[in-house]
Amino acid sequence: MKQYPIWNDVYTPDYSNQFCKSFGCRTNTTNNIKIGTSSKNSFNFLTTSTKTINLDNGTIDYFFYVDNKVVKHANYNPKTKKMKCVVAKIEFDTTKKEYQIE
Repeated sequence: MKQYPIWNDVYTPDYSNQFCKSFGCRTNTTNNIKIGTSSKNSFNFLTTSTKTINLDNGTIDYFFYVDNKVVKHANYNPKTKKMKCVVAKIEFDTTKKEYQIE
């Protein structure tokens, strides 16, 4: 069996095969990403999630999370066919000492 340095476990509750590779989704999707050198030597790295919520006013909210923090939010209005997006401000400068791995 091949070994990969990055592994994605994808989960979606909308399908009988909840761990499919490529798919559409109606409610939410979670992706657990592991890193390492093999299946026996891998470590949890991050989790991403995409969720959608139908609001009472008829619009639809979409959220993208990294490690349970919203990094992008969009609201779609089906009547006007307009999408508004908000991107979280993420400051991560890998040249700064506090972000360097020693």
